[in-house]
Amino acid sequence: MSHSHKPKVTDWGFDEFQNWIPVLYGCIDCDETFVQLPQEEVAESHNHPEYVNGCFACKVVTLEIGTGDANSNKSMPSKKWDKELSDYRDARRQGIQPAGTTSKAIEDSLKASDNLGSAYNAETMAPAPVFTEKVAKAFNAAGL
Repeated sequence: MSHSHKPKVTDWGFDEFQNWIPVLYGCIDCDETFVQLPQEEVAESHNHPEYVNGCFACKVVTLEIGTGDANSNKSMPSKKWDKELSDYRDARRQGIQPAGTTSKAIEDSLKASDNLGSAYNAETMAPAPVFTEKVAKAFNAAGL
């Protein structure tokens, strides 16, 4: 049974300029693959000059492809976010003022508090990593 192929990209690769490009196409309805997108398929599916709602080729032109939040260092999973905020609240309940809500800032402030023997305050004290056991001992001996 012959049918009109509905193309889709099945594999991506790089061209000679290291641009990310489609390198293999397939058909949505069958297992046939193509190295080049069949021109007649493009012409059939997109033979009008203006945007037509429901036209797949028109929709593809409007898409922006990117990794989005899934591969971003700017966002974090909600579990991690909730844990950091919970740890921050716990530190504040102990009278500790971390330099921020990140796990690193909270851990540094807890360690500084342990070394100092009193609650660390990022607003009035040197950065938490400064307060090693040795420095904290000298700090306390000086009555600061």
